[in-house]
Amino acid sequence: MSALPIAARSFADRRRGLLFWSVGVGAYVATMLAFFPTARSQAQSFNQLLENYPKGMLTMFVGSEKIDFGSAPSFLNTYLYASMVPIIVLVLAIGFGAAAIAGEEEAGTLDLVLAHPVPRRSVVLQKALVLPALLTTVGAVIVLLVLGAVPLLDMDLSVGNLVAATVALVLLATDLGLVALAVGAATGRRGLAAGVAGGVAAGTYLVNSMSSLATWLEPWRVVSPFYWASHDNPLANGLAPGRLVVLVVLGSVLLAVAVVAFERRDLRG
Repeated sequence: MSALPIAARSFADRRRGLLFWSVGVGAYVATMLAFFPTARSQAQSFNQLLENYPKGMLTMFVGSEKIDFGSAPSFLNTYLYASMVPIIVLVLAIGFGAAAIAGEEEAGTLDLVLAHPVPRRSVVLQKALVLPALLTTVGAVIVLLVLGAVPLLDMDLSVGNLVAATVALVLLATDLGLVALAVGAATGRRGLAAGVAGGVAAGTYLVNSMSSLATWLEPWRVVSPFYWASHDNPLANGLAPGRLVVLVVLGSVLLAVAVVAFERRDLRG
């Protein structure tokens, strides 16, 4: 028997869905990678189009003032790590976080779990453990596809930067998934948990991205997990370990909130 039966069961219940998520993300990544030779061959034309584009707008949309379509890190950041991929993993993370406690409570299956001699704290911790496991699987698919394309497409890319950027993306999504988990543990409402987490994601993204246009927002961007995870194109410029530490600490705080909230709340019958 597994030492973490709730986590093992929760992960097993989502294996099929995880397969579909992985295939979907993989198909998108492969499509974008296939476009890289074209972008590189037309890089001069593309880059000239962006020369007069406001730097603040570029930073807002792709997290960097400079885009070079002939550069693999710049291309991957623009089309993967600063565009659709974060949206995909955030939807996965928030959806799981909202369903982990609140979803089961609304469905009436949480009572079956709690009927066993398992502390509430353990239930939350084991549910939370599944979140980074799901996201790491998706992140591994992305990394493996990109690494496979490096020799095929003659891409100049730092493996260390690729891994660091992906780990930061996984931690970012985990933190926002834990927001949904904490709200769900505190309220037992799946829709509310997803809505609050989605609102936090949108709000903190705007704080980080809009700070390039509104200077009064610059001091506040440190409250955004997007700033710590993706500021200044980590694929090209690397990512300081301290940024990852901030994301881990934030996740630990959110997990503690979820545990305390669930332990103190009377569940709906």
